Amino acid sequence: MVQQQRSCSGATSQAYNPAVNRFANGSQWKAICANDFSSVTSAVVTLTVISDTIAPVPVSARGSDSFTNATIVFNEPGWSCECHDSGQLSITNSTGVPLALFGVLLRDNTNVVLHTAPQTHGERYTIVINNVTDRRRYSESSCANTTVSFHGWVFSPGFALMETYNTGGAPPSRC
Repeated sequence: MVQQQRSCSGATSQAYNPAVNRFANGSQWKAICANDFSSVTSAVVTLTVISDTIAPVPVSARGSDSFTNATIVFNEPGWSCECHDSGQLSITNSTGVPLALFGVLLRDNTNVVLHTAPQTHGERYTIVINNVTDRRRYSESSCANTTVSFHGWVFSPGFALMETYNTGGAPPSRC
């Protein structure tokens, strides 16, 4: 593969999946296939990159049986957890009393775990997210004054808790 008259390293098989970004939009590409006896050159094509400019948004949140964690679930990957130190996350109970936030853990691409002060059994909490940057950097900032609510864990006799763990992925990254 040749991009704008430069050879692309690694383009030596039947398929080539280059890592392109939004700035590659409009770039010209052609393939030159060769062996010891001959070569052939494809027609030039123009690459069109369609950027996802809509930042991830929270779709739900839930408390945990530890009473010190809350998980925010986002609709797509891309959320950056570089927000705890700058105060871009806040949690309050139903009367507006703040709940201390001690840490943020990006569990996987769409789940963010907040480590909090002890939560009250059954209490409704609201998480306010402000100006968290989309780590893909395709959009300005996301979640301006966005809220998502959850309830503190409730023990209920007669019900069972089922927890599943995805053990095939990468370890979570701490923020």
